[in-house]
Amino acid sequence: MATRQWYDPVVLTDLYLEKAQTILQIAKYFDVGYKAVRSALIRERVPLRPRGIRPGTYKHSPETRSRLRQQKLGINNPNHTQNLTPSRRRQITKHLDKWHRWRIGRKHRPDTLQKMSNTRVTLGLSRGGKNPMSNPATVKRWVKANHLKPNSKELLLQFILDERLPGAYRLNVSQGNTVGNKVPDFVSTKGKRIIELWGDYWHRGEDPKRLRSYYVNLGYDALVVWEHELNRPKVVASRVVRFHEKGAVAKCVMLKL
Repeated sequence: MATRQWYDPVVLTDLYLEKAQTILQIAKYFDVGYKAVRSALIRERVPLRPRGIRPGTYKHSPETRSRLRQQKLGINNPNHTQNLTPSRRRQITKHLDKWHRWRIGRKHRPDTLQKMSNTRVTLGLSRGGKNPMSNPATVKRWVKANHLKPNSKELLLQFILDERLPGAYRLNVSQGNTVGNKVPDFVSTKGKRIIELWGDYWHRGEDPKRLRSYYVNLGYDALVVWEHELNRPKVVASRVVRFHEKGAVAKCVMLKL
């Protein structure tokens, strides 16, 4: 015998989405348990909010907003970069260097890797279409939400490009324009050419040929510039000009660190 449905889908959705009530409040309204309401929301395919404060129910006071704004600008904030003393800067640098030395070369245990793999298979994230970051729209929203800004190395490469090839390439990091499911660093204003700047730490051990093959399949030609190569700007400028003029990827010869 089928059990009677205890809720009205329209009322349930209205309480959760429109009136922004919590699951506990809805459970009290229908006189049922927390798990019953949560299961009903999932059954009706209602996107669940993260646990915490309800949207729109909490706001900082004007005094708090003013204080946070001042701290962000470095006012009355001893930990702001512009207020750090030389000794404090050296202390932070020493700590970061120690952390990076500890991090390099560390790997997950085999059982941890197996758990990660099983989770991806169970959720279907290993299959291209179900991987959230395989959707260009998701990638673009991610870039916008994280407010990405160019770092000093990217600005240096932009300076080299503007000096040798004025107006030929635009910095794409903060704009978030996608090519496939990737956000290239520099995109040509005319033609289909891409320049990627790879950091020595984050991209260590990666093969530029795989990235180039990915872009070639989408109709783009790509060049990878390594972070340490920026120490020789004339060499980088020559590679970029050669890549741009020939319309083919210059050989990615890794210079010795």
